[in-house]
Amino acid sequence: MTDILHPLLVLWLLVCAIFDQRSREVPNLLTIPPFAAGVVWAVLQGGYPLFITIFTLCMVMYLWKTNRMGGADGKVLVVLASSWQFGLRGATIGMVALAFHHRMKPHPALPGIFVGVFLAFVGVQ
Repeated sequence: MTDILHPLLVLWLLVCAIFDQRSREVPNLLTIPPFAAGVVWAVLQGGYPLFITIFTLCMVMYLWKTNRMGGADGKVLVVLASSWQFGLRGATIGMVALAFHHRMKPHPALPGIFVGVFLAFVGVQ
């Protein structure tokens, strides 16, 4: 399953990152269906994936409510938490590296998330 899922996630993140970089918005059509599927998948799996998904969702909600993260960024991180925890680590590293590069000024986060996940993907292959 991961042989198909991980490349699809990387491709999906590339499309989301392009939208975010160009317009600083990602259409809900690109993020809500994977978000909903990810939450359902985490509930069905239970255990560690569900815990990580709930923890990520709580962190994302806090960052979104305090205007430190966009909605699309948060939905993407929850999808990764539910389906590919190693990719979530890469996304976090990419997002933090991009934030330091921009010296904490507002910037689109999805390009950094994509780079981190892409590097995790090619590093694992």
